[in-house]
Amino acid sequence: MNICLFDDLDGWRFHAIVTNLPGLFAPADMVEAHHRLRGGIPEDTIRQLKEDFGLIHAPVQNFFGNWLWWHASALAHNTARWIRHFGLPPTFKRCRGKRLRLAFFNVAARVVNHARGLELRLPRSHAWADAFIEALTRIRALPAFA
Repeated sequence: MNICLFDDLDGWRFHAIVTNLPGLFAPADMVEAHHRLRGGIPEDTIRQLKEDFGLIHAPVQNFFGNWLWWHASALAHNTARWIRHFGLPPTFKRCRGKRLRLAFFNVAARVVNHARGLELRLPRSHAWADAFIEALTRIRALPAFA
């Protein structure tokens, strides 16, 4: 599919779409939605892998060290996606890696032994404390993997 951009005319931007999609996708809005589904998600994933999960770096001199680094980056990205999908409140479903780390992973909290059980005590000043507690409740409610 080729998209050609014409100049802006009075604030309007026109596109010409040439495609070989079947007649089922004949309306232009469906063709554009199909293109965005095919092109937008992989590009966003690549951008997140590079900017948020360190895939842009090759920190080791040899190939196999970098190969392991890139696999670890992909594993971290997939784990973050699963946590966003299954555990986080709806307002955090599309948050980027940096916000995910600040709000949920790098939380300065205390693990306290109280009444024969462990408690996690969050600081009162934590900006996303309610979202953190909701996420922890959702993750605990997931079925156990056996």
